[in-house]
Amino acid sequence: MFDLFNQISNIVIGPLMTLANGLKHLPLLFAFFLGLVGAVAPCQLTSNISAITIYGNKSLVDRVPWFHV
Repeated sequence: MFDLFNQISNIVIGPLMTLANGLKHLPLLFAFFLGLVGAVAPCQLTSNISAITIYGNKSLVDRVPWFHV
């Protein structure tokens, strides 16, 4: 599963890095696009899905409202 997310991440990261490198003279946009690159890293994708699964299951089992999750 990690390999799948790694491939997806590589597809998305390439254009974002090209765009970010073109915006080095605008620090706020450069930082924004580097943040997007970090957000689509495979470890972030898999950990976010895992967290949603764990807490989503807990909310269903314990009947906890979603705003507590």
